[in-house]
Amino acid sequence: MTVSLDELDLTIIEALQEDGRTPFDKIASQTGASARTISARVSRLIEEGVIDIIAVVNPERVGYPVLAAVFIETEMAKTKAVAETLAKMPEIAFVSLTSGDPEIYASVRAQSNHALATLMTEKLPCIEGIRRSRMLLVLDVVKAASKWSIPKEPPHV
Repeated sequence: MTVSLDELDLTIIEALQEDGRTPFDKIASQTGASARTISARVSRLIEEGVIDIIAVVNPERVGYPVLAAVFIETEMAKTKAVAETLAKMPEIAFVSLTSGDPEIYASVRAQSNHALATLMTEKLPCIEGIRRSRMLLVLDVVKAASKWSIPKEPPHV
């Protein structure tokens, strides 16, 4: 179900994306709404599943500077099981099922190239249902998923 958002909702979301600890009275002073209104809106946005307020870890600062994109081809009947196995692995930051070949895309964080190589050559081949995997080393993240924001104007198609 799509949730309808007004300008105040979008402004609140934008402020919290910038800093999830932004006091409601500060957002209120920027918007002209009361802190109580901001609090109620934030509660509604959380309850409706529009936002979560979480801590975003900087992997590089905690010793995981290596980022890779892994594309995995699977036996079709085992795709979901492979994805669920991957999701339980500590090195895997993100797993998704895709609409074609490969069937799975995963984002991997590793402490070193050696640790990444171990994952690719020793751990992944042991997972039942994987036919083939390809890995691309990410050289630079230009925009992180956590920096995505709701477009103010819907794109014109």
